[in-house]
Amino acid sequence: MIRLGRVSFLDNDTFAADSSGMEAILGPLHHRRGEWVDTCAYHLSNPGEWRRQFDDETPILGVANLARAAYFHDPIVLHPTPEAWLRAGGQGVVILNWGCALQDLFDGVGEVRCAHPLLKKRLRRNFRIGQPDIKALPQGASDAA
Repeated sequence: MIRLGRVSFLDNDTFAADSSGMEAILGPLHHRRGEWVDTCAYHLSNPGEWRRQFDDETPILGVANLARAAYFHDPIVLHPTPEAWLRAGGQGVVILNWGCALQDLFDGVGEVRCAHPLLKKRLRRNFRIGQPDIKALPQGASDAA
C-alpha cells in the first residue's frame, strides 16, 4: 500500500523514518514471487530522487507487471521515476538500481517501451545482445502496456 510518511535520506542511498524529516511517498517493493522485501521513498519536492529502506536485492518497482509481461511476451513501459510510475496507475516498471545486471529480469518481455529517450540509451548499456526491442515513446506519451 502506498502512503505518506516523513523520512530523511541517508548517505548510503537508503532512507530512515524521521518525524522531523521531509514528507515523502512510501511504496512497497515486492520480489518477483510477490513477497515484500523493501520500501521505496521519494520526497514530494523531488520525485526524480528516491531511496530504498534497506537497499538490498530489489532493483525494480512494478516487478509483478514485469513478470506478467515476461510470461506472456508482452511489451512493458519503463518509467523514469516512481512518481511517473504512480501517475501511470502503477503500470509498467521503474528501475531503482541501475548498478545491477537487469537483462535476466527482462528475459521474455516482448518489447520495452521507454517513457523517456535517455532510458533507452541507459537500458541498452545495461543489456547484453538478444534482449527485447527497446523503443523510446514520443515525448508526452503515456502508453500503458
